[in-house]
Amino acid sequence: MFICICNSVTDQDIYQAVQQGASSLEDLSSQLSLGSRCGCCKEEARQYLHHFKAIDRLVIPAANQPTLSSQASSVSRMKYQRKRTALWQVAA
Repeated sequence: MFICICNSVTDQDIYQAVQQGASSLEDLSSQLSLGSRCGCCKEEARQYLHHFKAIDRLVIPAANQPTLSSQASSVSRMKYQRKRTALWQVAA
């Protein structure tokens, strides 16, 4: 979808700019010439920028942080071990 009609900037262009490190409206303006003519697109572009930055944080976990699936499997292992221990205590 076109966000800046004057400069033919689409939502995908904004997404790619965020992937390449754009983190502000000024970054988008310098990379894509967004808002350099009439400026009507700036608020819409700001919303897309924040949306794509949020997605980027969810999709690309930090290198040393455990992912959600590894956290879930750790919790499952702990629950299993507690149940197993409780069963052994009842049986003994």
